[in-house]
Amino acid sequence: MADVSRIAAEILLSLQPMIAGANVDPPRMIALEPETLQMRVCGKPCKVMAWYAPEGTVYIDSRLDIENHMGDRSVVVHELVHHIQRMTLGSRADNCEEWARREQQAYGAQAVWLRSRGLRAGNLTLQARFLRCDRRSQADVRETFEPASDGTPLSTNSTD
Repeated sequence: MADVSRIAAEILLSLQPMIAGANVDPPRMIALEPETLQMRVCGKPCKVMAWYAPEGTVYIDSRLDIENHMGDRSVVVHELVHHIQRMTLGSRADNCEEWARREQQAYGAQAVWLRSRGLRAGNLTLQARFLRCDRRSQADVRETFEPASDGTPLSTNSTD
């Protein structure tokens, strides 16, 4: 596994021109086996690839090759946006609308970051556009996300 803390610091630097408040210290980064991550986030098997925990730690699936694969690294970008949000806006979204806005910003930044490296952003922008608050819970909304056909991981299942 790559030095995830070093990569997180590099990504945060690259986000500074895109996101106000991005000049924060990197969060603690922990790689977990997929089953452990899934149980921690969902309590059962699920499609989670990474998670920004309420206490400010980013947990990532140990199978992600963030050193060599930009699609995998973009998952860390998404979670680091949540870290920036936590540090600048507060620890948690107060309601579903705020949660959706934060997810839209994270997916948007992830898409811009990928495109700035000449890569396809898959369905990230589309998924962010269709985040809605209705009678379904946030968990139900997150469960509907599917990976893009090009293999770009999309379901980060963040709770902030």
